[in-house]
Amino acid sequence: MQQPHTIEICIDSPEAAFLASQHGAHRLEVCSALAEGGLTPSYGFLHHLKEQLTAELAVLIRPRSGDFLYNRHEYEVMKKDIRFCKSIGVHAVVFGILKQDGTVDLERNNELVELAKPIDAVFHRAFDVARDPFEALNSCIKAGFSRILTSGQHNKAFDGITLIEQLIQQAEDRISIMPGSGISPSNIQRFIDIGAGEFHMSLKTTRESNMEYRKSGVSMGASSPDQEYQLNSVDLKKLEQIISIVDKNKT
Repeated sequence: MQQPHTIEICIDSPEAAFLASQHGAHRLEVCSALAEGGLTPSYGFLHHLKEQLTAELAVLIRPRSGDFLYNRHEYEVMKKDIRFCKSIGVHAVVFGILKQDGTVDLERNNELVELAKPIDAVFHRAFDVARDPFEALNSCIKAGFSRILTSGQHNKAFDGITLIEQLIQQAEDRISIMPGSGISPSNIQRFIDIGAGEFHMSLKTTRESNMEYRKSGVSMGASSPDQEYQLNSVDLKKLEQIISIVDKNKT
């Protein structure tokens, strides 16, 4: 019998976390600020999820938005965040550091992988802006990562599916290659067919805030004031469709 597939949902709010977990997600990648590509979530957020949920938690370790070349202060913040995640018993931490020339920073990544043990370390989509994907793959293996999250060096994983298939073949079970970005009910079967066993997606949707009074003309960062009252959630219909497709591939 084929090994079960893993559905990982990326969330940045308690509401999304609980909905995804209650409706069949196997693992949550927990972050904040998905609009920024994801940042490290708060202590309170993580602690509450760990207390209340049984789903596996993989925590994003990213101290700021932007590139993946970190100075010494940012690097120290990453180490402190990893120590905290380890102390509360999450299942994995998710990070990635590059050098100025676009190669994987083997020394620093390996230090963080060792710091995280015995929990898993995942190399995130910094992989997708690395100079050479096959060189980056070998570096991730050497650094000790358990899996790589990648869109195949494209904005959407479906556009990078050829490279993802090549990475799966070259990895030879030494590391898991997890497609992510734009995985949906309409394309997940293609990723199953090329041998992927883990799938990362946000299935993000929004819902209206319950606020009755809404101050006009004032925005806290959204592109328009109306967006301040749009809250991130998870598209449960799409999640159910994906679970159904994955279940059909179990045997």
